[in-house]
Amino acid sequence: MANLTLYLDENYPVSNRSSVTNLDLSNKNFVGNLTISGFVNLQKLNYSINNFNGSISLRDCGNLEDLDGSFINAWGSHWYSMAKLKKLKLSNNRLTAVDISGSANLAYLEFNSNLLTELDLSNSENYVEVNCSNNPTLSKIYLPDNFVPVLFDCRDTTLGQVTFSNSSVFDCQKNIIVSAASTSTKIPSPTKSTSTKITSTFTNSKSTPIINDGSSTTKNNLGLKIGLSVGIIAMFLLGIVAFLCYRRRIRKKETSTPVLQIADSRNLDR
Repeated sequence: MANLTLYLDENYPVSNRSSVTNLDLSNKNFVGNLTISGFVNLQKLNYSINNFNGSISLRDCGNLEDLDGSFINAWGSHWYSMAKLKKLKLSNNRLTAVDISGSANLAYLEFNSNLLTELDLSNSENYVEVNCSNNPTLSKIYLPDNFVPVLFDCRDTTLGQVTFSNSSVFDCQKNIIVSAASTSTKIPSPTKSTSTKITSTFTNSKSTPIINDGSSTTKNNLGLKIGLSVGIIAMFLLGIVAFLCYRRRIRKKETSTPVLQIADSRNLDR
């Protein structure tokens, strides 16, 4: 089992830490407490797939934008207050509460597979992906006014249907918008409305879809085929008529010539 403090001292001396922007500590078999300090320009930190089951302290990390603390056997309550933080991954732990109220720039969250009972997302209106699935005791979620993520997954929780400000009803277990009814119970928010405009996000909506079954195209094609057939038949008939007229003229010429010859011969005899 490796010691994180010794590892950092050996590989990242305090005098050189200010130049580090990306620190990868993942999958190194670290155990115990986690303390990160002196990395004042750190933007990306990954300490996933370890066993940090003690205290976690991130100091001097005001420029951090990307943090991955998944699969570290963390438990209890965690608090993250980082103004520039955009991506936070804490999946597959034993967390019962996460406070992200001090991180107003968050856009990507992965809190799936924990023991959360409630989740307050009202701090940020920049969310693109939110995954809080597989939290069996999660019964409350607080959403910002403008919540238009590309991904929103809250399956395998105790959350039922959530009604947003545009009256669309989102079914957390089916992971789809099921209707635009306004009778479902709205999830309360401590400071903001829980409404989200998410109608353009999920394609599995059961609202009436616009379907092109190809029937109009088939009818148009059938009419075109009939028109072409009639045209071909007409051209064929005209050809036959022209041919018959031509044969008739030839026959007239053939019958007229002998008559003239006979007439001429008669005149000569006279």
